[in-house]
Order: sequence, then C-alpha cells, then structure tokens
Amino acid sequence: MAYSYYAHTSDTDDESTWQPLEDHLLNVAAMAACFLLPIGLEECGRYGGLFHDLGKATQPFQDRLHGSRQPFDHSPAGAQLVLEKLPGTALATCVVPAICGHHRGMGDAGRQGENDRLAPLAVQLAKSGGPVDPGFAGSLPAAPGAEGIDSAVLEAHASLASKMASNERRNPLSYLLYLATRFTYSALVDADWLDTERFVRPEVAAARDFERPAMDELKRRFNGYMERKLSGVDDSSVSRARARVLSDCRAGADAPVGLFSLEVPTGGGKTLSSMAFALDHALRNGLERIVYAIPFTSIVEQTAREMRAIFGDEAVLEHHSAVDVDPEDDSRRRLLVQNWDAPIVVTTNVQLFESLFSNRPARSRKVHSMANAVIVLDEVQTLPDGLLTATLGMLECLGVLGHTSTVLASATQPGLSTLWPFGSRPVQITDPDPLREVLDCRVRYETDSIGADALPLEELVEELAGYDQVLCVVNTKKAARVLFRSLTAQSGGAYHLSTAMTPDHRAEVLGEVRGRLSRGEPCCVVSTQLVEAGVDIDFPVVFRELTGIDSIVQAAGRCNREGRLGAHGGRVVVFECEEFVEDGGGAHGSFPQSPWMRTLKGYGRSIIEDRGPSAMDDAGVQEYFQKRHHNSELLDHGHEGVEVFREITSGKAWQRRIPGLPYAADHSTIARGYRMIDDRDEEIVFVPRGSEGESLLAEVESDPFAPGLFQRVQRESVSISRFKKEEYEPYVRAVGPWLVLDNGAGVSGLYDAQVGLLGPGDVEMPVFID
Repeated sequence: MAYSYYAHTSDTDDESTWQPLEDHLLNVAAMAACFLLPIGLEECGRYGGLFHDLGKATQPFQDRLHGSRQPFDHSPAGAQLVLEKLPGTALATCVVPAICGHHRGMGDAGRQGENDRLAPLAVQLAKSGGPVDPGFAGSLPAAPGAEGIDSAVLEAHASLASKMASNERRNPLSYLLYLATRFTYSALVDADWLDTERFVRPEVAAARDFERPAMDELKRRFNGYMERKLSGVDDSSVSRARARVLSDCRAGADAPVGLFSLEVPTGGGKTLSSMAFALDHALRNGLERIVYAIPFTSIVEQTAREMRAIFGDEAVLEHHSAVDVDPEDDSRRRLLVQNWDAPIVVTTNVQLFESLFSNRPARSRKVHSMANAVIVLDEVQTLPDGLLTATLGMLECLGVLGHTSTVLASATQPGLSTLWPFGSRPVQITDPDPLREVLDCRVRYETDSIGADALPLEELVEELAGYDQVLCVVNTKKAARVLFRSLTAQSGGAYHLSTAMTPDHRAEVLGEVRGRLSRGEPCCVVSTQLVEAGVDIDFPVVFRELTGIDSIVQAAGRCNREGRLGAHGGRVVVFECEEFVEDGGGAHGSFPQSPWMRTLKGYGRSIIEDRGPSAMDDAGVQEYFQKRHHNSELLDHGHEGVEVFREITSGKAWQRRIPGLPYAADHSTIARGYRMIDDRDEEIVFVPRGSEGESLLAEVESDPFAPGLFQRVQRESVSISRFKKEEYEPYVRAVGPWLVLDNGAGVSGLYDAQVGLLGPGDVEMPVFID
C-alpha cells in the first residue's frame, strides 16, 4: 500500500487537513536557504531543509502519526543520506550534525559525557531506523552541489590566514567550519520551527507579519533625533568633544566590514555615536541588523528605552533574561526574541555569546541573525578573561564568514592587540588622545593613601559625611551595607545601591538621587560597582575603593560628567578601608573577596604605588591590562574557555572520527565550557514590596504563567546563590516557578527598605513557617 507522507497532523483525523511532508521540506529548504544567502551558505540551508525530515518518509513514523506509541527517531535518516551523497565536503560537515540535532540538540562527535543526555553524532549516524521510501526521496528537487560552500569557507580562511604571519601555528579553518555549522544549524532550526508554527498555529505566525522599518528609515529617524538633541547644547569643551566623536564615527562608517575599536573617555557620548556608526556602516555595506550588546541587564533596559524613543517600538527588540524566561507569552516581542527578527536588537553579552556557542535548538535559532550585521560590544573590557580566546576567535570568524562587523566600544580599551588568535587588528574609529585632553581633565585623582595604612571605617564615614554631594563605590555588597549604615547613623540622608535590591527598587533610588543632584540638594550615595557602567549620574566628588584600574576610571566617569566644575574639576579619591581589607590569605571573615578580585586589586595597588595619580591615564590602563591578560591563572581560572578554543581548533577535531566528515566538533562539550554566567548557581526570589508588590503577588498566585507576568516579577526579584538557598528556606515559598519572600518575613524583615535583601544571619527575626 502506497503511503501519503505527512509532516504534521492537525486537530482532526481528516488527513486532508494534515501537512504533506513534501510541502514542509520544500518550505524549510527555501526559508533556510534565504537566511544564509547573504553569506554564501545558502546551499547548506537548502540541503538541510530538504533532508532534515526525510526520516518521516518511513512507515514507523507515519504509524506514529496514526496513533502508534512505538519510539522512533526520524532525525538520523536524512543525515545518513547527506553523508552518502557528499562525503568529505564542507557541506556535509555543516549539514549532518545540524540535521541530527535539529530537535534535541547537537551532541559531541564521538564521545559522550557522564551528564550528557545527547547521543554522540557517531552513535546517531549508526542508528538503523525504518528505510526511507526511495521513491519519495527521488521525487524531491535535485540536491544542490557543495562547491559554493567550500568556496565560501576557503575564501574566509584565506582572509584570516593572510593576517597570521606571526601566528602560523593556529589554523582558522576548523573554527570557520564550526561557525558554518552553527549558522546552518540555526537557519535549519528556525526555518523548521517557523514553518511548523505557520501550519500548527497560524494565528501566532500572523503576529510575526508586520512591517519593520528599513535601515534608511532608521537613519532618518536617528538624524532627526540628533538634530533636536544637539540644537540646544552649549558650546562647552565637553560638548565639542562629543561632537568630534560623533563626526569621527560617521566618517569611519564608510569602511568595509571588519573589526573596529571605539575608545571614548567616559561621558563622551559613546552610545549615540556608536549607533551613528552602526547605521551608516550598515547602509554602506548592505547589512541587515544592528545588535547592541551590553554586559548588565539594567543598562540593557535603559539603553532599549532610549533606542525605542529614537526609532519606535516596532524597530527595537530588547532581549535579556527577564524576557527570555516566559514560555507562555505569545506577544510580538516574545516571538521576535526567539530569532531576533528585528532591525535593532539590544541585548546582553550573555545572550549574544552563549547563543553563538550553544548546542541547543531554542537558543541557537537567533544565530543566523548575527550574520550580515553590525555588533556593538559596549564596555568590552568586561568580557570574561577566561573566555577571551574563544570569544575573540569567534568575532574574527564572524567578520570573514558571517559578513559581520564588530565595534569594540569602551572608555578603557582592554589592550587586546596580542590576544586575537588569528592575528586580527581592529580599525580605530576615533583618536582618543585629543578627547582625553578635554574629557580626562574633568577630574583629578587622589591616591596618597594607597600604600599607607588603610583608613579606619569611622574616619572614612567622617570624611564622606563632610561633603554635600558624594558617591562612594566599594567592592562588595556587605561593605556597601556596613558603610551605608554607619553613614546613616552619623548624619542621615544617605542612599544605598547594590544588586541586593530589586531592579525597580534601584531605579526608584536612582530617580531620587538624580532629582537631588539636579536641585543641588545634599546627596551621599554608597554603591557597589553597578553604577560604573552606563549609569548617568554626576557627582562633584567620588570615592572609589581600591580595585582594578579600569573600574577606577569607570567610577571617575560619574564625577564632573558635564565638566561644569571649572579649572579644578572634580575629585576622585582612591582609598582602602581597614574593615574592608582582607589579610594576605583572604581570611578576613567579614568581607570575603574572590581570588579574581584580590588579584585585580593587587594589580591596581602596584601600578598606583609606582605611578601615583597617573596610573589612571592611558599608559596606566594599558599596563594594567597587560598584567591582567598575561596572567595564565586569570585567563584559565573558573572557566573552560581555553579548552573551548582547543576543542574547536585542535588537531583532535581533524581526526576522522566519523568517516566522510573532515571536521566534527564536540558541540555539547563546547557549549558546557562556554558559560559567561553559570545561572545554575542562582535562584531568583520575588519580593512583593508595598501595595503594588502585593497586587503583583495576587496575580502570580492566580496564574503564575500569565503572559507578560515574568518580566514584571523579574523587576521585583533578587538573585541568591543556590548554595545559600537552604538558609532562606524558612522565609520563602514556591508559587509556580517562583520563590516568593514570605510577606510577613520579607518586607518587614529580610528585605530592608533601604539596602534590600539581607542574609538570614544579618537580622533577628522569628522563623515563619508556611
């Protein structure tokens, strides 16, 4: 009996309403090819689409559609046929693991870790499922050739190899094949999900169909915004410096696709100028998307609000963990988060880079949207040291294979010139030296106490209390809380900021602080380093606890930001406090700091003792990064980043573990190794503050999975380490996916209205048992 083959059923038994398999394969092939067309990998997409579900043209799978419960994995069959048709080609290298992993994820090539639930690729390819109907397979359009793929990869390889005169030992070809596989996997998974969605949930698919503004329209809106913004600006030296940055960015945008460095001292208008570069550069090079990546979620939200005000809601997608966790939200934003189908994406470094190295289908869908794009990496100095080699190699390969430009933006460029694994040299967009002459003179650094005895806490408190307006930045949440309590006990009128507070709580405090500063009212703020990047506040005096040189310079960006304090400028005092200093072994019990933080603090001390206040000039910053980036313990500590790079590029990858594949990556191992933040070690606690918090809690209790609820709850939540979860268990209760701080114990006890979440040992209170 001849079968009519189907890909998906409908909600009835009427087969005339089911999706024919041939339609699905052709739709996915066309869509995946379209995604990869701009970078020359379209045949990978077409081949992957035509073959990905060929295992459904078997009796066992069709029996499952008719009610059979017999397990059957349909994925390997199409991959086996690709391997038979095109052994030894780059196309097979990209398509075979993508097809095998298009539902569950891509596993390792020939091995399996203890906790890896994905079968190795070699095992999947050895499976013998039901035979694919040869008549059906033969009825599909002729499969494309592999020549175009080989050409695209080899051309990219030649481009990188030409830069590697001093680094011949590293061969970029394996990294390029790894990235080509990632692009293929992303395009296949996204096309497969989109076509399935269009058949199964057409009303959801229809929500994706709206007009997105073109790049030239975005530039028109941006230019109009900038004309309005600059029309009332005074002719100060700071304003002129910002205008120069903007002009340099617009002039530099005519360059071809590549890597770029944008070094702008704090307060120099980096965000808007980098967007001007991205828009003009995208138009000049036919790029489709701008991705603005930022290290901190709070700054993502702030930047996304600014971008929406400029470009409109329909042009800007905001993506971070608060958006990513809502599985039931079918809103337009939630749908666009899945594959970044928006002209401007504002996101976190975690979302950007962990997606590029992920082996899971959901997180990989957006990767093809990072091709033919401009990526702006703001605060690039915050990239994790332990992942630098793998990260920089990815950026190099994105440029030559993905036709993607990357802008490395920072006030303190981290001196990466010797770290690019394939020898790249980013083009400098603007000359920072003239800018420093104008912008760096806004502050003067005072470092006399470094190398001498640390200040007792009472002396630090007394000095801070003597200023009308002052910001003090310390290294730990506990130090911030102790210093804030001491200040409040002496003089009152102080404010506290740390990640122990919910995002909305911090926003409320920042709103009050900005209001007092603008009115010239007394204002003393004690904060952790969360204020150092992207927070627009302007104090005449800033105290910064000793730390790495880059963080001291970033903190100075909150001092005399607008340059209004005359010739003497603002004061930035670098200090140490007795109560915050650990002994040499880090054994001080009150304020423990990580080995990483102690090392960076030691570098800062040695450079300041040697150079004094000039430690914070460009030469001092570069000396600091030279020490930091040539410390093998720092580069390796706590991460498997170096191993990630080795997994992608080492000779092991070229061993023919799978006959017919010249390269096969261990995708599962790589994904586990590349983790910027190990969120497995964090728990989120919802804090229902005040009447609005109680109202939100009632919504959570009514329907914890209601669309749009997740982000609102996230705004009123705090992260705790999972190893501390047991300490909080008497004070929290589970409501759906959330841990909720008990109303009785929470707002009046463990969550302080000024400093946020306390440890159970930090407050005397009864145990509330639910």
